[in-house]
Parts: sequence; C-alpha cells; structure tokens
Amino acid sequence: MRKLRLHGLIERRPKSYACRFTSKGTKLSILLIQWRQRICGPLRFGLCRTRPNPDYMPDSRFEKACLKVEKTMDDVIALMAA
Repeated sequence: MRKLRLHGLIERRPKSYACRFTSKGTKLSILLIQWRQRICGPLRFGLCRTRPNPDYMPDSRFEKACLKVEKTMDDVIALMAA
C-alpha cells in the first residue's frame, strides 16, 4: 500500500484508514485489467495449451517459451505440494 501511495495511485481518505484510487490509479488499474483480459488471456489460452503429446515441438519461439514457463510452474507446484 505504501508504494502505491508513494507513486500517487492511491490516497488515504481523511480521518480514516481507508484508501481510494486517485484518477491516475483508476486509469492505470483499468488499463491493466483490460490488458490482461484482452491481450494476455487470448495469447495465453490460445497459443499456450498443454499438448497431449509430450513429444510435441512448438513452432514459434513464443510458444516454446510459454510451454517452458508452464512446465516450470508445474514443477514448482509439485515441489510445494510435497
């Protein structure tokens, strides 16, 4: 919260511990939400699916990197579950 306040994205309400977005914070939060929904979502779920065939070799560098990140995250989750 402190960093958000220092960057001018939130402000404390007078005589309260509650915070609210500034106009800059509101614009940035909407931008990030839209970016995630419209760009990251379709890219992630459209191009980077777990392939049923483990011998599958992706065509693009982006897809290779995405599959590598996905495998690493699966390994991290498996280690945390152990």
